[in-house]
Amino acid sequence: MRNFKRAVAVTLLCALCVGVIFGAASSAYFCTQFYYYEDAQNRKELAGEIDFLFCGSSHCLRAFSPEEIDPILGCNSYNLAGSLMTMKGRYTLLRKELSRNDVSTVVVELSYNALARDRKEEGPEGDIYMLARMDNAAESLLYAVSSFRLNEYDRVLYDTMERSVHSLLCLLRGQQPTDVSAQKGWFPAGVNNCSTTVEKYNASFHKAQINESINEENLRYLEKILDLCKTNGVRIIFVVTPISDRYLGQYGNMDTVIGRYAEIARENGCEFYDFNLLKEKDLLLPCETAFYDDAHLSSEGAKAFSRRFAQIIKAVDSGQSVDGLFYDSYDEADRHSRYYSAVDAA
Repeated sequence: MRNFKRAVAVTLLCALCVGVIFGAASSAYFCTQFYYYEDAQNRKELAGEIDFLFCGSSHCLRAFSPEEIDPILGCNSYNLAGSLMTMKGRYTLLRKELSRNDVSTVVVELSYNALARDRKEEGPEGDIYMLARMDNAAESLLYAVSSFRLNEYDRVLYDTMERSVHSLLCLLRGQQPTDVSAQKGWFPAGVNNCSTTVEKYNASFHKAQINESINEENLRYLEKILDLCKTNGVRIIFVVTPISDRYLGQYGNMDTVIGRYAEIARENGCEFYDFNLLKEKDLLLPCETAFYDDAHLSSEGAKAFSRRFAQIIKAVDSGQSVDGLFYDSYDEADRHSRYYSAVDAA
């Protein structure tokens, strides 16, 4: 019995030592800002001042620039989005910010795969980023315990230590932390030419299908987001951000997938704007310069899009109808694409 107690004591002591070492090492990561998404301190400093929020994944992260939007709408917005952010992650950050800000409007970005995404298949990456966006160690630990599966902890620990080493090296070199305050959550991206040819466009036209299934966890947390906003008297706007024509043209069921979002919006009394159906999209966002990749806007594309988004919301707020600015369906939008050839597509 004495040997057993000693073994337990040694085990607990070793675990404590490992925990202390890990905690000390990881503080170089969690207590600095060498990664673009480490915005907890910035959001804390803005507490009480934010009145307009963007909630979404990487599509939202790249698309909405508060610097462009705020002067037009006369608001103080913040982009809460994150790469591979889950619906649970969105809800978690949104709940935090609604609790300490008098927010009037929340924009919920819904990409073509927003409800179909499967956390089991895509892995823990999106939730790993979330750990560095919590206000303190207790919040990070609570999120980790409730979000990661047992077989994911090795990757979580490895990722944390790798980023901690990188952050420590940055400190030793005297490198300045990333200034995330100016963008207020927006993450600008470079430019890549996402144009195509008429021949290539028509060769792949409607040859693929977007996954139409709905992951129940995604839907459950979207409903929690809606309930949270309604409870706080917040205006909810659903938005589909623009993607390239060559990417859109491949899929023949976009109307079905996005139609489900429109249905949820109607059921909940939310506004809904699909900017892939914006009639001036090709002029506003030319594929040669407006995209980082087929699904994400470049810095210049995001600025142009943000300004137009704000102008449209301002028009709506003034009582104007903006229905005429959008096509009624993807079928109609496809026919107006500069690449579309009815003969070849048929």
